Amino acid sequence: MKSIAQLDYDRSVSPFNIHDDFALPNFTFAQVQELFGQYTAEVGQAFAPEVIESIHKQTGGQPFLVNRFAQILTEEMDIPKAATLTMTHFLDAHIQLLDEWNTNLAHLTTNIRRNPRSESLLMRIMLHDEGVHFNLRNELINELTTYGILVRGTDRMCKIANPIYLHCILQTFKPIVNGLERDYFPEDTDEFQYLTDTGVRPRNREQRQKR
Repeated sequence: MKSIAQLDYDRSVSPFNIHDDFALPNFTFAQVQELFGQYTAEVGQAFAPEVIESIHKQTGGQPFLVNRFAQILTEEMDIPKAATLTMTHFLDAHIQLLDEWNTNLAHLTTNIRRNPRSESLLMRIMLHDEGVHFNLRNELINELTTYGILVRGTDRMCKIANPIYLHCILQTFKPIVNGLERDYFPEDTDEFQYLTDTGVRPRNREQRQKR
């Protein structure tokens, strides 16, 4: 790296040179097939076709997530190399990936919390039928697209990049409790209570077990 004062002006390089933008696209389904095919050719362990299809669908081809899925399946689940990786294995790996805290999902959480307006926009995209038009001139949409969180759908509407991100976004903004418990029960309530015609009665542990 050099400052403008350090540049050799006899060369053709301009300190104000503008380079073309480039994007690192997600894997296509064919590329995921090729990636796993290379592993099978080298190790001998096969992926069932539906597993490859499901991995691409759940990750949207996001390179980190694709490779993390493969890492869990081939390195962390102690599956014999002679065994074909099936949908049963996929489902176990999927749960592990959704529950873990890795670099990619940590960055996702940081990025969606960076702007206070992100929550309302993402919830509108995910939970409302009318959706949000994909408009890169909108600062927030552009920002979330740059982070790889939003993509342009075939209907020109905003779409969450993949189902794993969608799950993590919902979990990030999901309240631990619904916030109404103290509106119904006294603060010193330790046991679950229910209403009867004579008033509020606690339901103890034994009663709950019988139920």
